[in-house]
Amino acid sequence: MENAKGKRISRIILVLVVTTIVVALAFFAFIMVIGNAVAGFIEVIPPSDGTGCLGERPFSREHIEQMANLQIPESASDLSAYSIAFMDCTIYVRFEMDPEELTMFLGSTYVTAPLQSVTAVPVAASQFEDLPNVLMWDILPTKDFIFGYGSNGSREFQAIAVDISDSQRYVVYVITDLL
Repeated sequence: MENAKGKRISRIILVLVVTTIVVALAFFAFIMVIGNAVAGFIEVIPPSDGTGCLGERPFSREHIEQMANLQIPESASDLSAYSIAFMDCTIYVRFEMDPEELTMFLGSTYVTAPLQSVTAVPVAASQFEDLPNVLMWDILPTKDFIFGYGSNGSREFQAIAVDISDSQRYVVYVITDLL
């Protein structure tokens, strides 16, 4: 009787060990599948070189204008652009321009209301809070800036910040989000 009981206990232990091994292997396989899926997901995130949805560098002025839905003024200098593409495309553009071309430039953007101080348009100003982290474009403090925010009526928007501290040359920052 004891021998039969011992065999039964041995079989139960063997079943438990085999079950544990099978569950452990299944869990390991599951972790590997998830790991590969995440690795494949990470591969679709664009590299941090800022090409994103703008494509290959160098970005032409015309390509930046087309993708960011704006016209860069003739007087523009120090033009730079950066983009991030994930589920949407966000394009960051910075340039300097002559102040007398500001109205014409704004006419080519989604921003229809006049540019205002940070307190008047906090939504627009808030779009620029992460610039130091993303691009090292630090626009703080904002006391010498005017801001604007607009949409194309769909799911695309633009936020514009203009540094007016130098009356001879404005520095313009534009964020265009294409959803």
